[in-house]
Amino acid sequence: MFNIYANGESIHFPVVEDLVIVKPKLTLEIGKSGSFEFSIPPTHQYYNSLQKLKTVITVDYDGTEIFRGRVLTINKGFNNVKKVCCEGNLSYLVDSVQKGEKFKGKVHDLFRQIIAKHNGRVESEKRFTVGEITVDNRDIVVTGSSTEMERYETKKFKYEQIAIDSMVDDWSTTLDYIQETIINYCGGYLRTRRVGNVTYIDLLKDYFSTSPQHIEFGRNLIDFAEEVKSEDLYTVLIPLGEDNLTIKKVNGGSDELVDQAGVELYGRIVKTHVFDGVRKASTLLEDAQRMLANHENMPVTFTVKAVDMHLIDDSSGIIKVGDKVYVNSIPHGITDYLTCTKIEYDLENHSNDTYTFGNPKQSLTERYRKDKAKSTRAR
Repeated sequence: MFNIYANGESIHFPVVEDLVIVKPKLTLEIGKSGSFEFSIPPTHQYYNSLQKLKTVITVDYDGTEIFRGRVLTINKGFNNVKKVCCEGNLSYLVDSVQKGEKFKGKVHDLFRQIIAKHNGRVESEKRFTVGEITVDNRDIVVTGSSTEMERYETKKFKYEQIAIDSMVDDWSTTLDYIQETIINYCGGYLRTRRVGNVTYIDLLKDYFSTSPQHIEFGRNLIDFAEEVKSEDLYTVLIPLGEDNLTIKKVNGGSDELVDQAGVELYGRIVKTHVFDGVRKASTLLEDAQRMLANHENMPVTFTVKAVDMHLIDDSSGIIKVGDKVYVNSIPHGITDYLTCTKIEYDLENHSNDTYTFGNPKQSLTERYRKDKAKSTRAR
């Protein structure tokens, strides 16, 4: 059963006339803040109590909190019904800023440092306690200038190391800073969770969880849609470094890397990619090979309407965002464990709930460099 609260007070109890909200819809997505929207009629006892950016809205499912956030917008319609839109508490990271600074150490320590600085700039209710960190704890250097980055580049960097040409003294939101200095280079997902009165923030390589509940054709699968995206499709990569450096001299005279299996399926589709700051052909080849190996041609996602069997039988496990879920639909050619990347709940009519499955797209783990020109202009 779902329960909805505003600042800890129940605002939705269907058997009480002045405690009924309308069209409540909750969206949860892997690595994202999530959102919750509903309409509140003038007869509701909390009609005038909700405040933008101040009121904390929470949703729990059988006693487990699955959404915590704040009211973002309130719009009143012709009949005085207010539409309320909320954003999840990961968005609190937009309320603080980080100054670009030099750093040399481990990824996990950098993440802890960033969260500590965030906590120092916001109110207590927007602060996080660092929880699980499961991304690779790679060596990381934020140089602050292109010339320093070049000195690091002359050394023999291992794949487990990262050098980032960052703009010192540049300011960005904490959320953007984590994206730019960690996730773009290591992959991973941010997640918040509540334990007791503590809000934790995790940085996860994977959710590492499997739902005990299955989705099966003829049992709880109602509808099925498949989406194939081809806009990012390529089968031949021409990597370029600084000053039009290519891989010819270390790749048998060819400037191309070819995904032969992809060519056989889709033909030759050629793409170039510039690896900023790379001046060695061997490094360029290494980075390009990683990019091609991590690239997933023709990514497929599946959106299904399904009945959550936990609503019918308490012994059935709950499907959570990030879970691996066994989807068995022989007519659609799917019999596999897939990652649940998004759930959209219609809290008035659960037959409209939708689950999105697929392979979540993370940032590639090769050592990308930022645009040196930007750094130069900033100074």
